[in-house]
Amino acid sequence: MLRHPQPREKANMYVSKGKAKPILESLPPLENYSGEVLRELSDLHIGMLVTMQDLDEMLTGIPQAAALPFVEILPPGKGQTKLQGIPYIVGTAVFKKDKMTGMMTEKETRGLLWLRDEVESYTVTIKPKGVKGKISLSPVSAKVKIIPQIINGKWKLLVKVNTDGSVIQNGTNLNLSNPKSLKAAERAYQKDIEKRIEMAFLNTQDRKADILGLGKDFYRKYPKQFNKVENHWDEIFAEMEVEIDVAAHIRRQGYINRPAGLSEKEVKDK
Repeated sequence: MLRHPQPREKANMYVSKGKAKPILESLPPLENYSGEVLRELSDLHIGMLVTMQDLDEMLTGIPQAAALPFVEILPPGKGQTKLQGIPYIVGTAVFKKDKMTGMMTEKETRGLLWLRDEVESYTVTIKPKGVKGKISLSPVSAKVKIIPQIINGKWKLLVKVNTDGSVIQNGTNLNLSNPKSLKAAERAYQKDIEKRIEMAFLNTQDRKADILGLGKDFYRKYPKQFNKVENHWDEIFAEMEVEIDVAAHIRRQGYINRPAGLSEKEVKDK
């Protein structure tokens, strides 16, 4: 495809089970063709955004590992024809060299997007410890740093995340204008991000697939040490220790701090 003059190198790439033809033939109700739906989903970072050029660089790099958004067709609604199903990104397909080796769930894909620093506006639902109900947040900003380290001969990765979120909906009995209640919500927010990142990283380590291209980061910082292990980088990557440091803050509680539908006595102010 890279040699052919017609496909663009910036074209988005996807994976589907079976043949691609049914995906491309579908006629979604709100768009002219299915490719437009997938492009918009990619722009919204529902899944990974991978171009043909990105895929080429992944597969020809040292790890020879890649990841692509996995697409399925949502069944058509009542009264719609078979072709009116809507394509949707349901996770991530993991490749090692020329073979697909497994899948990452939507939750693991979110962790992968955090690791790739591709998180944009989307909703996170958290459940503070010991509290009934949930709080919905939308990340306002996120900064991610990936720091390669070699300490006493051990290869290690430090992931530092700094994120601010704003409250969209408060379904708990916590009054978020109270500092103690706010701290409880922030801890839950932090734990949720840590869990997503950990799940994504463990998945890639189990498959020995460095889809994040961490080999390049280690090579830039430790070129001599990396050259010695380049031939068995997969093993080093699979055994690497990962430390995740998340600083999560809720900066905007919204104008309605008290949960709706609860009496004064039911709201926790402490």
